[in-house]
Formats: sequence, C-alpha cells, structure tokens
Amino acid sequence: MGEDEKACPLYITHTNPNLKNTRTHSLTGIYKNKFGRSTLFNAGLNLNIYENSVAWGFIYDKTTGKKEVTPDNVNGNWSGNISANIDFPLCKSEKWRMKHNAAYTIEHSVDLNGTDDGSSSIVKATRSVVDSRYVRNDMGVTFRPSSKYEFGANTSLVYQHSTSPRTDFTTIDVCDFNYGCTAQVELPLNMQLSTDLTMYSRRGYIEDSMNTNELVWNARLTKRMMKGKLLLQLDAFDILGNLTNVRRTINAQGKTETFYNIIPSYCLLHLTWRLK
Repeated sequence: MGEDEKACPLYITHTNPNLKNTRTHSLTGIYKNKFGRSTLFNAGLNLNIYENSVAWGFIYDKTTGKKEVTPDNVNGNWSGNISANIDFPLCKSEKWRMKHNAAYTIEHSVDLNGTDDGSSSIVKATRSVVDSRYVRNDMGVTFRPSSKYEFGANTSLVYQHSTSPRTDFTTIDVCDFNYGCTAQVELPLNMQLSTDLTMYSRRGYIEDSMNTNELVWNARLTKRMMKGKLLLQLDAFDILGNLTNVRRTINAQGKTETFYNIIPSYCLLHLTWRLK
C-alpha cells in the first residue's frame, strides 16, 4: 500500500456552511374539568412541525470502504398527539378509585438513509420517509380502606405500527406493556413501608433478544422523626436482580441499542430534613 493510500482516511466528516437553523412550531390545547365531588377529567391536543431538521447524508464506496458524511437539512417532519385521562371514584365512600389514560400519536419522520440494491459500488443516502402510529393505554385501581393503608393495581400498554415506502423497510408491529401492584402501609413507631412489583414485557420484535420479561420489585422503609421534619429512608431497588443494563428501542428510522454502566440492584439509605 502506498503512502497516499495510508494517509487517506476511510471515514470523513464534512461541514455544511449552508445549514439552516432548525425551528419547531407547536400548537397545544388543554381542557380540564371536575365533575361532581371528585371526578377529574382532562384532554389534550398537540401538534409539532419541525422545520429544517438536521440529517446526516453520506456517500459510501464499497470498493475502498471510504465513507464521506455531510449534515444537511430535511423538511417534512411532524408529529401529532391527542390524549385524555380521567380519575374517578368507584363507590360513594371513594375508598376505591380508578385512573384511565389513553393517547394516540402520529409521527411523520423524514431522514436520510442509504439502500444498497447491489447495482452500484457507490451507495448514497436518499430521502427516507417513515409513518408511525402509537396507541397508549394506562389503567390503575387503588383501594384505600383507611388513612394507614393503600393498595393498587395498574397496567400500561404501548403499541407501535410503522410503515414506509422504502423497499428495504420491514413493517413494525410491536407492543410494550407492563402490569403490577403497589402497597403502602403505616407501621408502628412512625414508620411507613411502601413497595411495588411490576412485570415489564415486550412482544413482536423480530430480534428475539428484544422480546423480554423483567419482573422488578422495589421497596422503601421510612422512619419519621421530630414530628415528621426528619425522615430516615431505606430504598431497595430491583430486589430480584432482573433488570439488565441494555436498553433496546425502535424509533421511526431504525433500532437503537444503549448500554448503561449501572448497578441494577442496590440499597440506599438517606436522610431528609424538611425546613417547613
């Protein structure tokens, strides 16, 4: 290999002096109301239009392995969301309550992506459009027999459906959901115990490693002192040790895999002083 070839980098990033500033135009509407003595309802509408979003275009030479990357502006990105939630009692005593939240989101994603059809040794990034629909549904029930006890059960589901006219795009139909229970109990000696147990599940992903089940148990023991001004708390997070340090997500344009350098399970003792 000659000296000129050795000096030539295989990955080159170019600047673009013609880049325009990115702007976001948002429209938001919120409605809130209270029905009867303790039924709460609110609904929201949100629309975002993104102007001059920055995407990374590239030219890749398969014969040399050289890739040149240049930022560029793309337009056409927008998203919209409509949501509603209600919190209401299930009986006259209001010891039983239910919360329900529902949301529908649309995303029109425009980016630059390269498709290699094998017809040329040069692969260039072209405009990529992906349309996504998200449906979210959250429900929770709480039971409070007295001021000393509270128990709850909850569930959450997010469904994603993404399509694209790209020939190399596989339609995405995935679902992330969780369900679990909570408890809060007053103990003698001004102590309180709270705990939650939740199963986090994912289904529909092509890669088996993304279809996971993680049962997570957390707990907190609180000791109130000096008439509640001083709190001594012991937290236990992920007691069963089921959480991993890898989070895999799918956005509109592709898959993201993130590694976290964390300790999944731990205990933490902390002291809190309330000034008021």
